[in-house]
Amino acid sequence: MKDSFYLNEAVTLLDAELTKLGRTSTDRGYVKMIPGDHGSIFGSEAVRAFPKEMLEHLRSEGHIK
Repeated sequence: MKDSFYLNEAVTLLDAELTKLGRTSTDRGYVKMIPGDHGSIFGSEAVRAFPKEMLEHLRSEGHIK
């Protein structure tokens, strides 16, 4: 998967570093890689799901009610 702005490399490195620090997928925050590039993902179901997924994550971590 390649991002047209090459952000996939940075996100992959961030995800690996958080894993190396011992954080699990549930406590390392909201990191999600989806296939596509900046021109093709915005209408995708995966991107439309972001707000709900982020709210669920924030609730599960006790940041919001």
